[in-house]
Amino acid sequence: MAATAPSAPPPFDAVYENELEAVWRYVRRLGVAERDLEDVVHDVFVVAHRQYDTFDPDASPRPWLFGIAFRVVSHHHRRTRVRGETLAGDDSDLAVDPQVGPEAALEHKQATDRLQAALEGLPLEQRAVFVLHDIEERSIPEVEAILQVSTSTLYSRLRLARQRLARIWRRAGTPGDRP
Repeated sequence: MAATAPSAPPPFDAVYENELEAVWRYVRRLGVAERDLEDVVHDVFVVAHRQYDTFDPDASPRPWLFGIAFRVVSHHHRRTRVRGETLAGDDSDLAVDPQVGPEAALEHKQATDRLQAALEGLPLEQRAVFVLHDIEERSIPEVEAILQVSTSTLYSRLRLARQRLARIWRRAGTPGDRP
């Protein structure tokens, strides 16, 4: 019986082109400030390019990139805390469909800003699990592979993140409730 030849990974520039937007959104949701977003996303792809020979060509690149992104963002957060910088961004990077009306666009921006503010109230480890599972709709086994954390720890972090977000959300009320 002849052995099958290992499949070749897609060209890196194709992976970059296809996954840039998803990595950008993930990094932003992990709390990287707007002013640092381009640099951090660039760092994610630099690390991915250096490690591309370790990428399994039969796997999807997105979970692999999200794992790299989590580690790069974690390092970025440590670095910014040491420098005493603020982590929160000033604008949302999530695009609004230009075909919607101004009221819908404003509602979308307010909801996005509120979610981002709530996410910033979570520790990075909880935020990463919540974003991957509840927003990016990754299964727990996928999140386990991305973050390299045990299933029981992931479920615990997800439960804590949901509880904390619910408290933050209730405390914030609706945008119209504020004086």
